Amino acid sequence: MKKRKWMTLAMLFVGVTFAACGNSDNSEEAVPEVMQAEDSSAVSPEEVGAEAGMGSIVDELISLREDVQAQEQAAASEMEQTTDETIPQNEAQSGEAGRSGKAADLQSAVEYENDVTDSQNLQELVIYYSNSKADGLETETVLVEEVTPDAIIGYLAGHNIVSIDTRVNGFEAEEESGLLQLDLSKAFGEYLKTMGSSGEAVIMAALTDTFLQAYEAESIRITVEGETIETGHAVYDEPLTFTESKLSTSFSN
Repeated sequence: MKKRKWMTLAMLFVGVTFAACGNSDNSEEAVPEVMQAEDSSAVSPEEVGAEAGMGSIVDELISLREDVQAQEQAAASEMEQTTDETIPQNEAQSGEAGRSGKAADLQSAVEYENDVTDSQNLQELVIYYSNSKADGLETETVLVEEVTPDAIIGYLAGHNIVSIDTRVNGFEAEEESGLLQLDLSKAFGEYLKTMGSSGEAVIMAALTDTFLQAYEAESIRITVEGETIETGHAVYDEPLTFTESKLSTSFSN
């Protein structure tokens, strides 16, 4: 739009100039030689009007150029202001990103410290389970928040020492005699009866040794639904003692 306006004004300026020149020539032809001789310094009204018109056009062109320059300066100033505002904003965003990163590192450090503290408060629990040949026991040490009969049964179920649906009906630890009383749900009795003699021996040995070591007890009496366990291979009506060495001996004979 600016270029079109400039071109239009330029063309208008050229046209007016030629018109003014033409009018000046005609005026000189029409004026008698006598008048020209009387006063060579006189200026005709037409020439005055032409010069006035040209002056107006020149003034308008100058004004237009000044307007364009002012607009360009305003645009440059606005761009500089936008740049100045953008730089602090980017710096602020970078600062926020840095603070967020530091906060994340601090949070990770706190979580790590909490994990270390929690791990220091955990207790070791040794789980006995059958070896690959089912003729002896192996152990696994796990960390638990608290040693409980339910936790022990849960880990034993993971090693197929008890069925996954076996539940603890009751548990009691007699400190003076060192005897543990453990009563399990019916599911354990049914699971035990599905085993052969060697499988049954491994299950009872793993169950006995795990509880005795966890509670540092001397013996354990295991029942099902409050009743003595009876299978086709054995009757468990007496408290059982630590059996790992006995189990290895019985399988070797």
